[in-house]
Amino acid sequence: MVIAEEAFGRRAAGGWAVPREAAGGTVAVLEWQAWDGFLLRHVLGDGALRIATDPFHEFPPAEFERICQSVPTVCFQINLSLRRRLPLRIHDLARRCAERGVYVVNGLVQDIRKSTLHAHLEGIGLRSARADRTGPPDEVLFVKTDLNYGGELERQLPPGIIASAGFEQLVSPDIGAYDYNTAARGDLPETVWNDPALVVETHISNGEHSFYRVYFSGQQIIIVRAFAQGIVKKL
Repeated sequence: MVIAEEAFGRRAAGGWAVPREAAGGTVAVLEWQAWDGFLLRHVLGDGALRIATDPFHEFPPAEFERICQSVPTVCFQINLSLRRRLPLRIHDLARRCAERGVYVVNGLVQDIRKSTLHAHLEGIGLRSARADRTGPPDEVLFVKTDLNYGGELERQLPPGIIASAGFEQLVSPDIGAYDYNTAARGDLPETVWNDPALVVETHISNGEHSFYRVYFSGQQIIIVRAFAQGIVKKL
């Protein structure tokens, strides 16, 4: 694990020197592949203490103590869709931070796969984008990876880490972030429906090619309305 110098200052002989400005209304962001180009960096600005974290190793106890003594809030920003089996043990770290009086953001979120989101929405009585196998054979459906963003980060990991983190059956060798495609239900083979790395969703579209993104934290909400003509809608 490396703590970024812009967050905690330069490394001292006995470890990381925490600057005095770390005390007060700052947020320690434990991140992996989720800083440059992400909204959180712009929202927090100089209030963020960025901690570049390796999710495939245990978090050092000494650094955990420094965080608990220095900031009132910790945010987990680990850019992986499934986090339960990571050696970082995010859930356990979140519990220990809370026991020390540190407010935790994203500490309980362990699974953000599309299939999991479908199940959550349906569990609370809302409609999800999940498509059924049965239906009009000419209905256009959307084939995606179950992992976020095509599982691009997961597929780049060494085979040993993929196995230990439980990603073996979840990484698609054929479909990436920009390879999502549409197909009629009648043209989809059973192999697509049975592949644990893929999900099939209803293709939702409108004439103006508009879509919305909603970001929220506590009682604060940012709603973005955007336009894109491609099949995959990107901001």
